[in-house]
Amino acid sequence: MHNPANCNDKDLGSKPEVAQRLKVASQAWSALWLFWTNRAVTLKIRAHIYRALVFSRLITGLTTFVLSTSLEKKLEVWHLNKLRTLMLGSAVALTNREVRIACGIPSVHAALLRGRLKFVQRLALHPQVHAACSGALAGTIKGGQEQLRGKVPDDRANPWLLQFWKDLQIAAQTSDQLNSDLSRYGWKELYKSHALQTLDFSKLPFFSTPCDAEIRVHSHESCRCWCGHLCTSNASFAMHAFRAHHVQMYLFRFVQSNECPSCLQVLASKRQARLHLIRHFPH
Repeated sequence: MHNPANCNDKDLGSKPEVAQRLKVASQAWSALWLFWTNRAVTLKIRAHIYRALVFSRLITGLTTFVLSTSLEKKLEVWHLNKLRTLMLGSAVALTNREVRIACGIPSVHAALLRGRLKFVQRLALHPQVHAACSGALAGTIKGGQEQLRGKVPDDRANPWLLQFWKDLQIAAQTSDQLNSDLSRYGWKELYKSHALQTLDFSKLPFFSTPCDAEIRVHSHESCRCWCGHLCTSNASFAMHAFRAHHVQMYLFRFVQSNECPSCLQVLASKRQARLHLIRHFPH
């Protein structure tokens, strides 16, 4: 388990770790931006590669951290923006949950929830091996107070224990037997719960997240650059790609003067001819 330097911090010391993962995931994303925006590759293949190379780097090791709501939302927003980019404009009318379903990739919250529950399940399956870890989570902190109020974690218990208990309560919503076991055994005798040992993870929330309502859905997703910059039109997207990334659109090769090669209209400049051509051939 990760032990932050200062448990009194609002983010429990997780902010630098989240920033590092965002940095590494952004590097992996930028390295393959031509692949992400390639319409010749199906969404299913691009989503599989994204999950293996980018999403895995985004969430690796975060199951051992207690993330604040703002940090989890930050990860969800970054992740969702990349999924909408993968859909190349077809996500405009879709909700956040529908975008994840279309890509077949879970939310950050759902992925971390599964990881933590699998850890708790291992504690229950092999109590002799993990007795020290289980005891440390619910043990008395020197100079502090008891972590449990009877069998259930106290509201003032350490944040890791509270997070695991909240995860179990979410899982209990999908299993009446687990809900009964939590009331009967509590944390100390969790290893006696057969429902936890045989928990069906496919019934857990996969595409939802508590902060979905707070994540803004942009109306111009078809004009979002691979770097995350939101453009107001196809023309502004082309100019942004040229100025910021030095990427020249294929259509620009046909513009040799201030005359449109399609309709032969004469514009004020070569730049205006390029913008005119993009408006007529947005894709």
